[in-house]
Amino acid sequence: MHAFNTRYKQQHDDTPSPGLLFSENRKVEVYLLALFQALQHCDRPDLVFGLWDSMEILYDVSPNELLLSQLVRAAIVAINLDNSLEPVEQPSYIALEQNTLSREQARDGILRMMEESRPTKIRWKNSHPGLIARQIWRRAMIIHNPSLVNVQSPILTTAYDGAVSAATFERIATFRHQRLPEKITPTSMLTAFHCYIMLLESMSLWAEVPLIIAWMHAFKIEPPRKLREIIHGLWDEFSRGESRNPEEKRQHARFSKWLRGWTRKCRGHPPLTPTRVREILSGGKNQAGQITSEEQMLPQLLDTRKDARNIDGAEEQRKAEDELHAHGGRSTLIIT
Repeated sequence: MHAFNTRYKQQHDDTPSPGLLFSENRKVEVYLLALFQALQHCDRPDLVFGLWDSMEILYDVSPNELLLSQLVRAAIVAINLDNSLEPVEQPSYIALEQNTLSREQARDGILRMMEESRPTKIRWKNSHPGLIARQIWRRAMIIHNPSLVNVQSPILTTAYDGAVSAATFERIATFRHQRLPEKITPTSMLTAFHCYIMLLESMSLWAEVPLIIAWMHAFKIEPPRKLREIIHGLWDEFSRGESRNPEEKRQHARFSKWLRGWTRKCRGHPPLTPTRVREILSGGKNQAGQITSEEQMLPQLLDTRKDARNIDGAEEQRKAEDELHAHGGRSTLIIT
């Protein structure tokens, strides 16, 4: 992966600002956002990956948090389409090379992909697409707010927990540029975290969830009630796994208690279990033959199996268009 043209906001204290900044060519970004969504609806996440690699060369557009969320959704779609993509036990750092193609080569490569049918096995740079999307997402967050490397997970695990090593951060830091843009309040950080949590679920990387929740706390982002309940229900299933040793089970129980404290505002609405989540997504009703009012909006919030590519997609595009008009077609760059 080529090194992105990265800018940074000034850090005035130890609290990260709640989000990534925006790139300049806003109108083209809106079109790309719509194109990414359309390609996912056509079950062509491979084309999303190809465009992501070449969009700076082809369109002079740098990645932002809206496109980043769409990239993560495309990775989820790829995982759902390709049964050969097994759950990941312990991901490692993937060296991503710089894209050195000319504009003509990049254009011809995308056109060839469009003429071909979707590959049976979906890979990105010969690797698991979810792992590359995960690495890009984490790198974007850390580069924009380096203080995240000091955020501690609410629990300790004996298994891989997704913590960022100093060596990895040193590799990330080599992409840094020194220009510092003005601070702009973001609009889509909750969606970015939401999509990333769903990506972790798709790859069975739930051991990383506590650290990501701690990152959300660092950004002072509180998930809506339904997302908190879903996280709680899915974490309960993970923590009850038969392969967990006693110490891991104690740590997981501790995190479940910590999550319950987070969801105490939802008393009277018990956490949704994984089985119930799957039933709702497939159109199933409860034992009384009904879908409760609390569950009616769930498919719009979490529909990773039937339509993972459209979580808040229309809303994101509307916000992107509003940003374009508000900033007169110009804004400041984000990412990785």
